[in-house]
Amino acid sequence: MRAPAQVFAAILAALLCLLVTACGEDTIAPPIVPDSAPAVAPESLYDTITAGELLQFPVSADDDSRLVSIRADWRDGTPASVIELDSARFEGSFPHVYLDPGIYSVRITATDDAGQEGLGGGVVWVEVRDDPPIVAVTAPDTVVVLEEFSVHFEADDEHGVDRVILDFGDGDPPREFVANQSMCPPTCFRAMVASPRHIYFHPGDYRVSLQVLDLAGQSVTWWGTITAVTAP
Repeated sequence: MRAPAQVFAAILAALLCLLVTACGEDTIAPPIVPDSAPAVAPESLYDTITAGELLQFPVSADDDSRLVSIRADWRDGTPASVIELDSARFEGSFPHVYLDPGIYSVRITATDDAGQEGLGGGVVWVEVRDDPPIVAVTAPDTVVVLEEFSVHFEADDEHGVDRVILDFGDGDPPREFVANQSMCPPTCFRAMVASPRHIYFHPGDYRVSLQVLDLAGQSVTWWGTITAVTAP
């Protein structure tokens, strides 16, 4: 017969066995998974845009719990863009317009419900905006066959005119006027003005074109019609 102390110890052991786990089985406590910071993409993005152009900066973020916000810092002196969330994943884009040329390091910060932050971002190269050249043309509507006439043009570009190509539409080779940009930069000639002369040898309607090209390779073309008639 067991002593009272032995009986009490056996009962206590049985109770502990029932409360903790199944008797006779080995047990492993479940691992404690730490709460990770949000994962953000892109971690490094490089993009090139023109000043004044709309940028759509792509962003995706994931969290093992819940995202509460994503913030985009543009680093150009403008306020940051913030999106408030209540989900484990985000995928979309942040719109922004850079007005000044330069190199900007964009920072993306995703925050979860535990206050942890995940970082991403990229570099945006903003180039100078280059508009097409501007051209004004003065040409006669009607000329007389075998009589000389002129077409006057004024071409202008913010970064410099490269050349002007004038085609009188009668089969003669187009005339090319090339700007002397040997000192560009720093001295770039913005404008070109000329009044080339021409003669039509046969009556008819002639489709005239004048193309202006700037130093960046952009161009603009003027079209007009000149009617050549015989002398009365």
